[in-house]
Amino acid sequence: GTPATQREQYLEHLCTLWLGNWREAKGLPEDLTAVQKQRILQLLAHHMTKHKLRQIGFGKASRVVTPALQKVDEQHSAQFLRTVANHSGLLQADPSGHYRFIHPIVQDYLTAVFIQETRQERQLLAHIDHALWHQTILFFVTITQNPAPIVHACLQKAPPSVAALTLAETCLQELPNHPEIQRLSKRLHSSGSNPNLNVRLTYAQVVKTIHLRNMVRLDEKTAVAFQLLPIAMYQLFIYAQRKNGRFCQP
Repeated sequence: GTPATQREQYLEHLCTLWLGNWREAKGLPEDLTAVQKQRILQLLAHHMTKHKLRQIGFGKASRVVTPALQKVDEQHSAQFLRTVANHSGLLQADPSGHYRFIHPIVQDYLTAVFIQETRQERQLLAHIDHALWHQTILFFVTITQNPAPIVHACLQKAPPSVAALTLAETCLQELPNHPEIQRLSKRLHSSGSNPNLNVRLTYAQVVKTIHLRNMVRLDEKTAVAFQLLPIAMYQLFIYAQRKNGRFCQP
């Protein structure tokens, strides 16, 4: 599979392992299965992402998960968060009583699975300009193996934004073998030759963002690129210099 698919599969196995298999291997009793626990955490992750949170207080987190917990394990619902934090490693608690997932990427993955399982795809379309949601959207695209709805939404924005077009480009890179990839790529890349200068500059910013993101940083002042400088980035440089009264020719 693609690196994106392999990453999603790794996180799926990681959640299953940490939420149940290791306790089963040690013969420890379980009140909930790994699947049940993950679905509760998906609910919490979605709530946190929806409200732009990377950490949440115990009281608020309990109110989010308790209704769902009581349907499957009413007896131990009050201890669920503490138990997961103490034994799974996916959730961490700090001394002040706030909970966070072990890494933002885990929260993003669980949010994507929640949205896919509850069929709330339209919710993602409202967040194509929000950086906090981009990794969740990319996970969703990988899980469903269909970048088309997200890319269409990004391309339909008027005027196009750097955030939305960057997300569209990244979605296409995640699934290079999708049957619609050629048509969508052609539509996206046509922004680079658009008669409107602002559209061309926006696309150049997208190229710059992705190029810089792919560079490997050696120290605070040095980074290495494994690809040649894109023409769009050089054109962006020329335009910036011209605005400052410096005329540079390629």
